[in-house]
Amino acid sequence: MMQLKWLSQCGIILGIAALHYIATAISSVIGFGVTMSHFDSGTSLSLGERVLSNLGGILLFPLASALPSGVPESIASAILLLNSLLWGCLLYLLVKSLSNFFPKLLKQKD
Repeated sequence: MMQLKWLSQCGIILGIAALHYIATAISSVIGFGVTMSHFDSGTSLSLGERVLSNLGGILLFPLASALPSGVPESIASAILLLNSLLWGCLLYLLVKSLSNFFPKLLKQKD
């Protein structure tokens, strides 16, 4: 029974990590595209575009943001995966802690 609960928790963490990895990739590509289009035209970014261009950097924090240039692609990919796994663990623990701290808020009223 304990092993089943542990597997369920790992599945949730891996799911969060996968969503983080996908969100990081999408936001980095879109942010780069938005920044380059304004760089080419010489116009400044709006507030929403600045937020979007910085979102990739936020999601890359802490492991991948400190990645030096010239690192082999396989090591960089492994660090990106570890970064997403770290985010998955931390977000899971945050939600779990909040649900333990505020159990009445999450229970449905009968």
